[in-house]
Amino acid sequence: MTSTDFTIEAEELRRYRYSFHLSPVLWDQYEGPDDLEWKCVPFHRQNLDAIPAAQGVYAFCVRPAIGGNLCGSYLLYVGKTVRPLRTRCREYLAKAEADRERPRLLRMMRLFHGTDYLRFCFAVIPEDDDPFSIEQLLLGATVPPACRELPASVRAAVNAF
Repeated sequence: MTSTDFTIEAEELRRYRYSFHLSPVLWDQYEGPDDLEWKCVPFHRQNLDAIPAAQGVYAFCVRPAIGGNLCGSYLLYVGKTVRPLRTRCREYLAKAEADRERPRLLRMMRLFHGTDYLRFCFAVIPEDDDPFSIEQLLLGATVPPACRELPASVRAAVNAF
């Protein structure tokens, strides 16, 4: 390998770098529902029919599926919607295709949109439950790197770095 090859590899790795906060303390403090039934589909327009027309919480994950999925998934973003989850996913697809989105989400979409690695994950929330509260609890426990709207106590700790 030449030094030029190494430089290209280093630049490629730097391009995909995300910083994660893995905190067992936050995980232990999570007081949200433990029975959410998450489903994930590749973030492609042809998968819209697999997403329900119900309110819920959703996430974007990158899932490399290497060696029998040894690496698991990397949680990048968590959100909520009182509109149909399918509608929310369609909006994100339109924004990705138009290259219009908030900077952190746009970066995620530019890097992974069009691959089978980027997954739209979702959990339906019953009509009498509040997706906003559940989203806040999930954000506080997971601190996804593409999210800016973290609960105040977690945001203060993250911004201290």
